[in-house]
Amino acid sequence: MTIELDHSIVSSRDKVKAAKLLADILGVPSGPARFGPFHAVYVNAGLTLDFIDTAEVLPVQHFCFRVTPVDFDAIRARLDAMGIP
Repeated sequence: MTIELDHSIVSSRDKVKAAKLLADILGVPSGPARFGPFHAVYVNAGLTLDFIDTAEVLPVQHFCFRVTPVDFDAIRARLDAMGIP
């Protein structure tokens, strides 16, 4: 089974400023994300870091893994077997 990280949400106080800074440091592009209220850093062809503004004490943590439909069904079955909704 091949699993790839697709994107991660990165909490910040100023999503545009933070994303642009990281993109500049890495030498990669950044800009408004295709979906949602994010400003993305395009790390490579398969990974974005999606910055979001937050004032939360415990910021949002989110990881999205790209898997095949067959692998998704297997993962879903394991979650069901464990009783995890």
